[in-house]
Amino acid sequence: MITSNGFSGGWRSTQYGCAAEVSLVDRDGRLPEAMAVYSAHHHADLPQPQRVAAEAVERATRRLGSRPAKSGRYPMLLESSARRAGHGVAARAALGPVLSGGAQAASPTSWANDSCPAG
Repeated sequence: MITSNGFSGGWRSTQYGCAAEVSLVDRDGRLPEAMAVYSAHHHADLPQPQRVAAEAVERATRRLGSRPAKSGRYPMLLESSARRAGHGVAARAALGPVLSGGAQAASPTSWANDSCPAG
């Protein structure tokens, strides 16, 4: 990891994940899909795969018969799982180089590009 204040270091970590993705066939041929994704530092903290799969099926089932909304301005409502994912996207955008262990520091678009010694 490299930060803009000159800190350079690293860490070791373990990450486990479990995910399920489901596509269903709607009566009109549409293919609503959904997924459930979990991650944890300890394998024992993950939910059972059957629970993850059941959650993905439940989410996809709720989308059966859905239709696109008319174009317009609407308040945005998110399920709590989508809110969590949105926070992750925002965090990765803001902290990408830190979260990726400095891998983006070599990128010409990196915020740390000018602070890294030429190699």
